[in-house]
Amino acid sequence: MSADVFISYAAKDRERVLGLVKRLRDAGVTVWIDQAGIDVSTMWSQEIVNAIRDCKVMLLSISPHSTESENVVKELALASERKKPIIPVYLESADIPGTMEYQLAGIQRVEYFAENEDAAFRAMVRSLAKRGVTVDATQAGLEGDDALEASLAAHQSQTTAARKPLGLIAAAVVAGLAVAAFLLIPSDELKPSDNTEEPSQANPTQTDPPLGQAQTPPVEAETLSATKLAILPFKVLGTSDNEFIAEGMTMELISKLQPVSGLTVIASNSTMKFKESSLSPIEIGQQLNAGSLLRGTIQQGNEQLKVIVNLVDANSQEVKWSQSFDGSTKDMLKLQGDIAQSVAGELQLVLSPDELAKVTKRATENPEAYQEYLQGRIEWKKRSRQGFANAIQHFEKAIELDPNFALAYSGLADIYLVFPYWQIAPPTMAYPKARENAEKAKTLDPSLAEPWATLASLETVEHNWSKADKLFSQSISLNKNYATAWQWRGALMLETRSPKTAVEYANKAFELDPISPIISGALGRFNLYSNKPNAAIPHFQRAYNLSGKENINFIIRSALAYLRLNKAEKGIEVIEQHVEDITQIIPALSYTARCEARLGNKGRAYELLATLLHLKTTPDRYVSEPFIADIYAELGDKEKAFYWLNKAVEKKSPGNVMFTLKPVYDQWKDEPEYQVLLKKVNLDKP
Repeated sequence: MSADVFISYAAKDRERVLGLVKRLRDAGVTVWIDQAGIDVSTMWSQEIVNAIRDCKVMLLSISPHSTESENVVKELALASERKKPIIPVYLESADIPGTMEYQLAGIQRVEYFAENEDAAFRAMVRSLAKRGVTVDATQAGLEGDDALEASLAAHQSQTTAARKPLGLIAAAVVAGLAVAAFLLIPSDELKPSDNTEEPSQANPTQTDPPLGQAQTPPVEAETLSATKLAILPFKVLGTSDNEFIAEGMTMELISKLQPVSGLTVIASNSTMKFKESSLSPIEIGQQLNAGSLLRGTIQQGNEQLKVIVNLVDANSQEVKWSQSFDGSTKDMLKLQGDIAQSVAGELQLVLSPDELAKVTKRATENPEAYQEYLQGRIEWKKRSRQGFANAIQHFEKAIELDPNFALAYSGLADIYLVFPYWQIAPPTMAYPKARENAEKAKTLDPSLAEPWATLASLETVEHNWSKADKLFSQSISLNKNYATAWQWRGALMLETRSPKTAVEYANKAFELDPISPIISGALGRFNLYSNKPNAAIPHFQRAYNLSGKENINFIIRSALAYLRLNKAEKGIEVIEQHVEDITQIIPALSYTARCEARLGNKGRAYELLATLLHLKTTPDRYVSEPFIADIYAELGDKEKAFYWLNKAVEKKSPGNVMFTLKPVYDQWKDEPEYQVLLKKVNLDKP
């Protein structure tokens, strides 16, 4: 017998899941679940396939047990392949492994935690009703739930709606998108407090999704815009093992098409995730929210290249255009310009003279220099100490080969800009190098967006907020699809206490680069400092997973969210789970000390603080002053907290203005020291 809902779960979660099954069946929902009652003579795999084939929705229970279950992973893959709507139901917090990451990217979750079951159940039932599952509100004890009744009414009217004129349907879709957009914007009234409580149970998680996280796609997927383009990793055919040519082709086409007006181009951070993917065009398009996919193959014979490019409609999976391009490895830059121009033409975009010049322009005439630059950008994206070191070598080699290569100088500028944020080098060493290289890049090629964004960030360091915003605006005018500029501009808005605008810019960055660990980490940070710690945690976890679980800086930031929730024990637990030696990671050391102080373990907090102060004197280690100031603030030592905050401002330390958004400093807001500090960073006026 078929059932509307298929439940995938791990055996160790059986008791919790069976409780949920009872509630669903009491609500009139038909459920299929393996309770170890399948006839032994029946093929287990066929039973699973049939049940998933016939269901309307999969409820995927998430826990540390289920994420390690091979059967759960297989069931998720089957449901995804059959394009079944999936609702992740978190029984408890858990990291999503790479085997499940792609299928769950961008899908709204339900947190069915022990203390939140009633609210989560209501959200779950509403979501099921939206997806065509029969629900009896009276049996569920949910009569009077306006949101559920609205969902049921909407479902009952689907048949009628299907016969409405196209214009009315389009209007309804636009209205739905407007509501979804509204849900991504947090309240204007953001008042950080040390006594932040859990979200009210009267407002279920499902109606207030974390920033940047989309709703679960409906049964009939939304039509994707053809002017949103994702350039997928090209593939090298034949005997050549030079995958770098393909990666370079992909990245350069993205770079050339990003500045074209009327076109949204997804960043390479996200598209490169599909290098070895076997997903269908429509599945990739849904994950990237892109209606047009460009993919290609490269055949190399000696110095000759043959590039075959296909433009695919992600909605119909139809190949709309295909063309072959021939050239030599020495002419690869010209080849890329020809392909970019042809793609723009097929998308019916009329290039302005300036855009045409950008598309056909060669960044350098030296192919070896260009290859060094591309390798540098690949290393830069890793956001690790070793990756940065490798990137510098490649960029410097590119400049050696072509001293007028603007992009290579811009790459160096970006690396030196982030050195202090990653505790690699102090601002006094890093920022002058960042400015020197950014200015050089801007002089060589004023049409590049990258150096303008870097110079804008350097103005925020000087607390020249208005000038910084103008420079960001200039960067975005040159390339409106430059996700990093939107992300950094959002950080500027956050620092100047404009959280609503910060969220707007962060969402734009997310749209352009939806599978980037950096953007996900930024979304977590923006949620955290917008006083939404519960929403921040999933983004930190997602950023960590997207980094291949290699960059633990993302996941340990969850400790700050737990600190805001007055769950310092949980914060320490997260750090201990992921960090072997906290003295090797400055943020982990500082966050642990703060959690210990919050728990009243002042002796332990001072011990960790002493270690941090010792590291501050070590020549080969950089410790940003706010990490020290925040510990003193947790310990209630106003004098030393403000001493180190003033040092942070004086030395232009990363995040030196963020004290205005940290609840631990609220106790001193009316003190003269606080007001003097506000004036120093030009935040004493609205």
